[in-house]
Amino acid sequence: DTYNYVEVALLSTLLGFGTTSLIFFFRSFKTSSFFCNDGTRTSIHDFAVTIAVLVGALIKEMLFADIPTEQLNVPETFETTFQCCDASCVTMFPDDCPTQDGP
Repeated sequence: DTYNYVEVALLSTLLGFGTTSLIFFFRSFKTSSFFCNDGTRTSIHDFAVTIAVLVGALIKEMLFADIPTEQLNVPETFETTFQCCDASCVTMFPDDCPTQDGP
């Protein structure tokens, strides 16, 4: 399985422009007459970005699962990246902690 830069670049570009187009499409619902009540149109307008990102992610995973795109690496646990030099945590990190490595 080889990494093809052209495929990844083309897919990423199409997904980026497609997601942006969907955002503008969903944001135009607020002033349109697609749905009969104003609450539905406002909800679609308010969540346009979220809906468009989810649709783009689903399209990538369902239709183009064989193309390896760059993805965000999410850690398994939620923890701080900074640890104090001492137990009281009254020191300023870069100045007062010369023995501790940076983040």
